[in-house]
Amino acid sequence: MATRQHVNALALVAVVTLVHCTYANTPSPSATEFIGKLDGRLEELRRDCLGVDIIQNEVRNKVSSASRIDGKKVIRDLAGLLRERFDERIAALNAIKKGVEEDYAAVKASGVLKECCKLFPSSLEYHARFKSKANSKSFCEAKAKSAGNVRVLGEGIYSAMSRNLKQVGMKRLLRNIKNGVLKECCKLLPSSLEYHARFKSKANSKSFCEAKAKSAGNVRVLGEGIYSAMSRNLKQNQRLKWQFFGSKEGLCTIYPAAPLKECHAYDNRLRPWYTSAAYPSTKKLVIVLDTSSSMASRVELGTKRRTRLDVAKAALSTILSTLLPQDKVGVVLFNSKVTLAGSSGVDECYSTRLAPAGRFNVNYLKDFINRSRPGGGTQYQNAFKAAFTLLKSAKSGDGGGEQSFLLFLTDGGPKDDALEVERLIAQNKKEMEESRERVTIMTIGLGKDEHMKDFLGRLSKNVGSKYSQVDNEAHMYSAIHDYYSHLQAMATKATKNYILSPPYADAWGLGLMITVAVPCFSKGEFVGVAGVDLIMSDLLSEVQYFNQAGSDSFAFLAHLNTDNALSHPLLPPPETLTKDPSLVNILALEQGEAFKQFFHGTLKHIKENDIRTISLPRRRLSTPKGGLQAEGVAEHVLDYTYYCSRVLEYVLCVALPEVVTDLKITENNGDRLYYHRMDLVQEDEVCSYTDTISYKDKAVVKFSAKAFLNPPEYLDVEENPTLIEKYMNHANQGHQDTMFLPGIVQTAKLSKGLVNYWIHGEHKQYLSQIPRRFFGSANGVLRFFPGEPLPRNYDHCSRHWFNKANAFKGQLTFTTPYRDPLGAGLIVTASHSIDIARGSSPSLFGVVAADLTMEFFQTMVKMYLGIRCKDVTSTTCLLVDVGGYVVYHPSFAKRDVFEDESLVTAKHLTEIHGDIAEYLISNGIMTKKTCQDFVERKLQISYEIDIGDKEMVSNIEWTASKCDAFSLVRVPSTNLYVLAAFASRHSTCYESVPCACNVTCTTQTNEECECPCRKRLEYNYCLDENAESSVPICAPPSSSTFTRPSLPVDLVRLPDCFPVQCQKITTEIQCRKTFSCSWCTWDKAKELGVPYCADSNACYGGVEGRANPFFRKLIDSNGLGSSSNKTTWRGKVVEALSVAKNIITEYFPLVVATTVLLLVMFGLFLAVFCCCKKPKGYTGLEGYYDGEEGYDGEYNGEGGFEGDEAYGYEEGYDDGLKYYENRGDDDFFQLGEEF
Repeated sequence: MATRQHVNALALVAVVTLVHCTYANTPSPSATEFIGKLDGRLEELRRDCLGVDIIQNEVRNKVSSASRIDGKKVIRDLAGLLRERFDERIAALNAIKKGVEEDYAAVKASGVLKECCKLFPSSLEYHARFKSKANSKSFCEAKAKSAGNVRVLGEGIYSAMSRNLKQVGMKRLLRNIKNGVLKECCKLLPSSLEYHARFKSKANSKSFCEAKAKSAGNVRVLGEGIYSAMSRNLKQNQRLKWQFFGSKEGLCTIYPAAPLKECHAYDNRLRPWYTSAAYPSTKKLVIVLDTSSSMASRVELGTKRRTRLDVAKAALSTILSTLLPQDKVGVVLFNSKVTLAGSSGVDECYSTRLAPAGRFNVNYLKDFINRSRPGGGTQYQNAFKAAFTLLKSAKSGDGGGEQSFLLFLTDGGPKDDALEVERLIAQNKKEMEESRERVTIMTIGLGKDEHMKDFLGRLSKNVGSKYSQVDNEAHMYSAIHDYYSHLQAMATKATKNYILSPPYADAWGLGLMITVAVPCFSKGEFVGVAGVDLIMSDLLSEVQYFNQAGSDSFAFLAHLNTDNALSHPLLPPPETLTKDPSLVNILALEQGEAFKQFFHGTLKHIKENDIRTISLPRRRLSTPKGGLQAEGVAEHVLDYTYYCSRVLEYVLCVALPEVVTDLKITENNGDRLYYHRMDLVQEDEVCSYTDTISYKDKAVVKFSAKAFLNPPEYLDVEENPTLIEKYMNHANQGHQDTMFLPGIVQTAKLSKGLVNYWIHGEHKQYLSQIPRRFFGSANGVLRFFPGEPLPRNYDHCSRHWFNKANAFKGQLTFTTPYRDPLGAGLIVTASHSIDIARGSSPSLFGVVAADLTMEFFQTMVKMYLGIRCKDVTSTTCLLVDVGGYVVYHPSFAKRDVFEDESLVTAKHLTEIHGDIAEYLISNGIMTKKTCQDFVERKLQISYEIDIGDKEMVSNIEWTASKCDAFSLVRVPSTNLYVLAAFASRHSTCYESVPCACNVTCTTQTNEECECPCRKRLEYNYCLDENAESSVPICAPPSSSTFTRPSLPVDLVRLPDCFPVQCQKITTEIQCRKTFSCSWCTWDKAKELGVPYCADSNACYGGVEGRANPFFRKLIDSNGLGSSSNKTTWRGKVVEALSVAKNIITEYFPLVVATTVLLLVMFGLFLAVFCCCKKPKGYTGLEGYYDGEEGYDGEYNGEGGFEGDEAYGYEEGYDDGLKYYENRGDDDFFQLGEEF
């Protein structure tokens, strides 16, 4: 048998030689020569592995249209739900406010406690328990002679001591006194904390803590009022998150107690929730900063030395960070001359008017300040002139009537005419006041320059400016505190009992949130701000996940005063944001004059509970083409009707495609659903699968948050056996009070036939080859096999494989290689849409998909590509998707790939084959596409390959000094193309790639070659509005990371779900296509003499001794690591002995056969040399054979090569010869059954 196998292998060498001679003379190759049988194999994958036809037929037969959706009812119910959540927080907030003000009133009523030496005798009476006179209804203080500034304690310690007097036991006495004074949040003991799902972090729900700012003044602990209010709130409303009170002195009381990493690092006065309530009036601020040479002076700040300019920059950065999005701001830098932001010609608007203080503009101005360097003199006059020009640029009606501030910071007196400067300031101040523009001029003097002190002091006296002198730069905050004190003085007792903060990133890591806040007063004096948090993902989950009318319907929420969008499908999900967001105007996301007029003319004036509608025909909708913004978006046009209603300060809209109906799903009776958390509830016998737990013959189900009636409740509550049993009872027993949305359970059971086909169907070979298969519906149901526990926040609808199938409906789509987040290593996912007719156009019902390991995919592609691709001496064949991203490349099989996944993930044709990419771009075959990213204010450049109605395009005329000879062939019914690059392994063509590859675009025209990149968006930043454009809007990227549930104890003791004995597999092809096996080819330094099949966790990527880095380490109850996945040298020895036996047994016949074949091949080569001549004028392949200047290099993933091995062919196509071992003559080219 072995003789026959080796004869076949050698025969293939002869065939390839003959093919090379034959096709080298063929200037016009056919598409079949490149695709080969790959299209048929992919069709088998779609039909037999994924089971697309089975689930598509189920949907056609059991899903039908029902009643028409009532848009007004939908918006009424959704708006009512949001109002209820806001009302709950507002009620809790009012309780905290009442508690705070009661505590302040109680202390003020009692005043400063009397000293014990000054008690009136009449207030005392004899107490036997104390054996002296005392007043059991009062307290007193004993103050040491040397005591410094002290504070009056709050009601907590007084109540504790009073209770203690009625209780028995010294331990309780000490404990209650101790509880009267709160711990700092940074000093909480880890043992006192436990994880709470509702807070998504560790906390102590039975205690409070304090966060004290570094610059906090004399402060005190609040009393029983606030603590009682907060604890009652939490008991009455299980959906509440953090509650807190921040005092004006810088002390923040937080409930429940939560740890802070650093003490004095959190200052409540600088947080958005505080500033929005403490300084609610819209502000106009111009910062004027001295950057003269003297600002380079070094000053001591503790143990560090900083320049005076650095100190000023830090202070101004703090001020900029506390501005609200509706505020307006500008910056003037001056020395001997004036410098304005944007004055260089870029962003010129910053030099002519104030800009909205959103995150993007604030960061831009911070960067402008931080880039300044000291130098030059101190010329005041032009600086003040520029500052007043900016202030006056926001006229009445355009921000007019707001409080205006001019903040001037310098370390020296004016070098120009001081009197003229004073007259200029007085005149402009008077002009603004006459036009009812209130302006406050605040000056800060740094250092001890007497001329500066004299001028700024005189200016304060004559013009009414507020002057702060900072002799010691370490006390800089005390100076800018005057700015905040003035703002606080403007705060009056609000007629409104709440204020909604702009969205911001939570300091405790809960993601994006807003705070319902209220200013608190004591006898008319502002004392601080109370707040209750609303996590955006909890508040807006029904808005974010809205798809009641199918995958094309959506909802959004926008602020009516600022026009900023809080939730929209084209914005990143709030839980994915880790920094304060750059807010986006709703008119940028909902473009068109019709909606603009509807928003300004109708929605701005809408009343609570009212509903307004508008029909928007041919509304463009962006759909992501994958998981990266660089993959671009697909656009389709639908007719929509918008239904809108007001909720507090916001407007809520739902967008429904015209003529949409509810879906009626016929349920598959008798189908039992099994939940994916088998680590918590085991409904059948479990087994070990890769690095997790699973069922051997049962698919599992997971419901995304969008599938529940109350998504926040699902996300908040930690899953446990009781809750899971409740889920399954509702799903399997059909409870009337279901916790799922209508149609969810029916959708889950609709896939019964599909999962049975996966597990028990005729194509059982896929059970050992495919890591997992899954069906995800658009309404939030995921069924997959083999199952494993997934985190609650895993949403299949946001994954890149789901996006691809949705963008290319009806086609088999493939992702680029990526690291499997569930531990299978490097994989490619194949997916296909399942569609349904809903209204006038097909709508996405779900996606069926399968994960393919890199080794399986590489092996399959190499086997089935056409005969022309087998000629590795002149052709390199790869697969690229419609966007130009490389899905398959021979170099992806290199050992380095498995050490550095970046070598294969998101590799674009412009990076790998620059000359070909340049040809495709210049000839309009691969065109640049753009989309607008309003979150980052960037224009994203992507690509799209389109050969029209042609089956193939080619360039066989090699351009001088370029490697651009190729054929590009469409793979039918997929998102793939076969690209055949005509180049020799000895060619130096790819040493230099012409395409520019930078994050920021550098080319100027659409015809120039560059990798996908981003550039600055053309946008009016100062007006915060964009010009009307036909350029589509970018979709947010897929969420890429999540935390898997922890492993159950003793997983290593469970039996394997699918036992595979890799060491008994003797052929490379069988080994490579078996999941969890790896063809061991190298040791750490060199290629093995005898390769063998081993467990992938012992020879990951073909390297002996290398573990799969994506596997989690399995621990048994004794704390020992698992050894179940380790392969010893025994496997290698067994394989080596087996191979040796075969060689010795059949040695003689093999030598004879080999000799005969070598003689035949010698004759063929003579025939080729004598007879094969290229056609006259043909240059298609010339230039790739460089003769003595051969090149031996290795692809490094960046367009070049390095090392000693040529382009990966030793591990690439040349290995293909081995694939034909152990095959008979009859099935020499019929290898489909192997898969």
